[in-house]
Amino acid sequence: MTGRGLQAWREQNGFSQLELAQALRVSIDTIIHWEREVGSKKLPPYLQVQLNALLQKKAQPVDTPPLKKRDW
Repeated sequence: MTGRGLQAWREQNGFSQLELAQALRVSIDTIIHWEREVGSKKLPPYLQVQLNALLQKKAQPVDTPPLKKRDW
């Protein structure tokens, strides 16, 4: 995957740069450098695995308890 590929993946899957950075536990600057292919910030080889895991996690429904009506 290239930096442009990462940007396309992020946009396609509805992540902002900040959300992706938080999910991957990297700085937003790292995401920006990866996407722009700047400097020595090369995409790690395990990134695709992490992205796949994020999609699976995002696809799982969140169990939220129903709101309870307060007794006034």
